[in-house]
Amino acid sequence: MRLSVVIPCYDEEDAIDAVLGRFKEAEKRILNETSVEQVELIVVDDYSQDGSLQKLIDFSEEHSARIIASRKRLGYGGALKRGFQEATGELIAFYDMDYTYDPFDLVQLINRLEENSEVGLICGDRLSKIQSMPFTREIGNRFFVSIIKSIFRVRVNDCCTGLRVFKRRFLSSFVDLLPNNLDFTLAMTFLFLRFKIPFIEVPVNYFERIGHSKLYIFIDGPRFLFTIFRYWYQLNFKKEVVRSAQLSLGIKKGVADSKPLS
Repeated sequence: MRLSVVIPCYDEEDAIDAVLGRFKEAEKRILNETSVEQVELIVVDDYSQDGSLQKLIDFSEEHSARIIASRKRLGYGGALKRGFQEATGELIAFYDMDYTYDPFDLVQLINRLEENSEVGLICGDRLSKIQSMPFTREIGNRFFVSIIKSIFRVRVNDCCTGLRVFKRRFLSSFVDLLPNNLDFTLAMTFLFLRFKIPFIEVPVNYFERIGHSKLYIFIDGPRFLFTIFRYWYQLNFKKEVVRSAQLSLGIKKGVADSKPLS
């Protein structure tokens, strides 16, 4: 089985060496401790204006990695979707190029996904054992979790996490509906809940980022809130979109469990 790992990069020159170096260390454990036989690394440079692209090219010359250099700004979600287009693995993972996530956590995420055949997605839950997250960021994340809980009446621990592994066969059912900005992961959680695709949340490590954050509270906070209500409205009043997605996945009406599993 092949695992495709997609990492978006936008002006992360200071973090690249640490992030990709740790990934190469984690890759050995992934191959030794999971059913994955081959790892495909895809890094999408989202029109960086610092030295990120050159660092990525230098890395790819020494290691096996595919570097996609965008000639225009795609946005966080847009860069991920560009990487997904090139991914060839049966499993697809993604996380950020800011050192906040630990690629060694992919081992437990992959194994949990393999153990649960009905599950389509594994999410790395940062909030159950909170570490190194700025207080304002933590408050915002918990606020959005509370809204998602109130809409779906289910327990969700971390709806905005950027560390995820999912089965490729689910990709076509949601990728075109997702936004291109930082609200990509929030919308992804919403769609999996709305389409009744079971997923699992697993507590993971979360570290202090290297470099400057690209998230701005007073800009992205309202955008995230708008995303929740936009998707709630569209998917409640466009039930044919939901049903079409469920049919493409072989989900029978009224049968699927919409709750994330523990």
